[in-house]
Amino acid sequence: IKTMLWPLWRRLIRHSQTGNLHRHTTGSGRVDWLAELFAKPEAARAREEFRQRYKSKDWENPDPARPADLAKAMAVGEGIDGLDKKIFEGAFVVGKILLRNDTPAYDFHKAWFLHMAIDSFQEGNRLVGIRSSFDLQTTYDEFEKAMLAAMSGLTEAEQSAEGHVKIFLAMRKSWAPEIVAERLNWLLRFREAHPEESGRLAGIDSIESERNDAYLSQAESFRKAQQEGLRVAFHVGEEWDENQMSNALDNIRKVIDRIHPSIITNPIALFVDPASLPVGLQEDFREKQEMLFQEILEKGIA
Repeated sequence: IKTMLWPLWRRLIRHSQTGNLHRHTTGSGRVDWLAELFAKPEAARAREEFRQRYKSKDWENPDPARPADLAKAMAVGEGIDGLDKKIFEGAFVVGKILLRNDTPAYDFHKAWFLHMAIDSFQEGNRLVGIRSSFDLQTTYDEFEKAMLAAMSGLTEAEQSAEGHVKIFLAMRKSWAPEIVAERLNWLLRFREAHPEESGRLAGIDSIESERNDAYLSQAESFRKAQQEGLRVAFHVGEEWDENQMSNALDNIRKVIDRIHPSIITNPIALFVDPASLPVGLQEDFREKQEMLFQEILEKGIA
């Protein structure tokens, strides 16, 4: 039934006024326009890196200029196997190959953000939020050039459709606190140097696995971001080990208490039906959910 209804549902979405505030950069690559970018003469290094990475006895001539080959490289598998971290993250490698082999003018960054925005607008979205870590850039100068190229692509997309795009600078939970602090300072420096783009900078967002709570040591930078008028989003409550779902709620609690986010991203555990859990876990889980919902409502967290 879902398969039958999806074409109709997709058409309705495209004709409605919606928003998509959760697009990740390398997770938003579409094989048709990716293939076009890989086919460009200036993408020769990226094509070679792709071939070296995926070439094998079973795949003698992988070519990223062919959409079918990109689809094969980016496949995540079906069912629970597709959620394995290595397989899931592997789907994003193709995009990183292209972006780390960019031109001096960062043409691929510009094209990537242009296509992401247009794809979102064509889906019926009028407000789009993109998360990007810009972690391929290792100096402020590189960061600034990549950001300006991305902004240029977004501006071009906005001129072709009725829509607006915001950027969240993604902070990886695996980063040391000093790296997060440095990246935040880069963002603030960019905002000061380019006030015309300040309205597009929505804030920062914490991404990656929450299984190790060492990311709480980054709290100082997130508090500084809030003091600087940036929104603070946080991916939390979206993963857990078997029979440990309550730990995901505990992680949300820690983030609320120590990070004070304005947005909680992907809090899947908040929406799990307690009745679907083993009987012995239901009461405690339901109580934690209700307490969190009440606090989130009182504090105005989105």
